[in-house]
Amino acid sequence: MKILIGIHYFPPHVGGMEIVAKTQATQLAAAGHEVTVLTSAADASPSTQQEHGYTLQRLGVWNWFERAMGVPFPVFGPSLIIQSFRRVQDADVVHLHDVFYETSWILALWALLLRKPVIVTQHVDMIPHPNPLVRFVQWAVYHTCGKFVFAVARRVAVLNSNVRDFLLRLGVPARKLVFMPNGVDFSLFHPDDSVDRTEVRTRYSLPLDQPIALFVGRFVPKKGFDKLLQATSAGYHIALAGGSAPDGMSSDTDKTFLGSRTPAELAELYNAVDMFVLPSEGEGFPLTVQEAMASQLPIVISHNPGYDIYELDNELCEQITPTIPTIRNTLTRLAGDGKLRARMADYSHRYAREHFSWDTNIRQLQAIYEEVR
Repeated sequence: MKILIGIHYFPPHVGGMEIVAKTQATQLAAAGHEVTVLTSAADASPSTQQEHGYTLQRLGVWNWFERAMGVPFPVFGPSLIIQSFRRVQDADVVHLHDVFYETSWILALWALLLRKPVIVTQHVDMIPHPNPLVRFVQWAVYHTCGKFVFAVARRVAVLNSNVRDFLLRLGVPARKLVFMPNGVDFSLFHPDDSVDRTEVRTRYSLPLDQPIALFVGRFVPKKGFDKLLQATSAGYHIALAGGSAPDGMSSDTDKTFLGSRTPAELAELYNAVDMFVLPSEGEGFPLTVQEAMASQLPIVISHNPGYDIYELDNELCEQITPTIPTIRNTLTRLAGDGKLRARMADYSHRYAREHFSWDTNIRQLQAIYEEVR
């Protein structure tokens, strides 16, 4: 089957959506499909190349919104219209990641005109943002271009019940919706006794004598990193991976900025710290949480009613209201209770093994492709 995947960003650009698209492209190609990914060249050069068995085409973009405002919205030139037509014309099925971006709008339009089936993975709903203009733009996009893409799509995969309910309110028919959790690469993310915690901590300039809480994510408002940095305490150290330190911030005795890290480096870090924290809002179900659980870490995440579909144990997976005092109190309690951390870690690993399978995700995806052809 000829599968076209459209996504606004792709690795090496940092983000969970990017990793999901890359993993699916790689595994679909390994399953014998002819896969093409059409994306931006935000963190790379415009090019067309073979990578891991699939064709990767990167188009030039203007990426000012992300650089200046932290809003991940690349602006494409006319090449998107031309190349989208060519790629859709050659495809059997078009798979779009999130309706908020130009890639999805243009590819969906060509798919409609050329009568090619479309499926959408909608990762998030309305994302909380401190800027009212950004909130209005989100609303406007979802009620215009977003509605169009959802109308064209034959199936829409969602990651949690918040996204499902948001789409139902937008008028997306329930028959189109399917729950499809992402998977984890267990060959990379797993508890590894061979990791020398002292050596890894020394190499990353992390303290040897304190419990460490690891944050992995972009430094944007929805991730809650600003609250986390205000919740420092002498009882633990905060390590943050996901990009350059925000303006005016640097590592000190309370926190360490680790920069952007490869998946292999993150796997190493997961095995060298004591707990994982992500006080974010407006998420599907973060891939980094799944990776940390697979690596047998205690988890502290924001309470999100959309996660109810995952049926997490509230006593063994801390789901908190992400206020500064609550973050500090929760991390302090866990830092001082090694037995609780051990129980939570065992639960994380067991849950991940039972629920986060890329094999299941890919089988479900292929079944949907066959259904909509």
